Amino acid sequence: YVGDPALHFSLPQIHVQPHAQFDPALDKNVTLCTYTGDGAEIPANGVVLYFSGNDLDLSRVKTLHRVQRRFAKQDVQIIALHRGDPQTAKTLLRRTFRKTQMVVLDDSHAVVSDRYGHDLDDMVMIVDAEGRLFAVGKPEEANLDRELSLELRGLLQGH
Repeated sequence: YVGDPALHFSLPQIHVQPHAQFDPALDKNVTLCTYTGDGAEIPANGVVLYFSGNDLDLSRVKTLHRVQRRFAKQDVQIIALHRGDPQTAKTLLRRTFRKTQMVVLDDSHAVVSDRYGHDLDDMVMIVDAEGRLFAVGKPEEANLDRELSLELRGLLQGH
């Protein structure tokens, strides 16, 4: 529920463009605590958790990439949790997004997706800097950019 602490998780990364302080060779798992809450290694003002259906959809990934670039200077991080085949996602990301700052995690066993109540529809959750749920929704593809941008602007007004 909005306002509740987000559930913590640790999942292996499929593709990550490392930040200066974050060396993926040292840690193949990414946690929500990396970006939010007290003691975050790479503090973010907001984290978008994007739960994909079985496979990453190229047009949605492009939209998420655009939103990531637009809000990068405000310290917003997008994390996509992928339920499908990790190799398929890796191939897509390597061909299309060599320089993305978006983090994609392997949730092929649906461990985190199930904990968050995610079904096979795409779902978005926004977590604030303190690690609390700020927004939850299932925006249609045509509205994904607009709805994410509106929610993120609302979150960032306090920063």
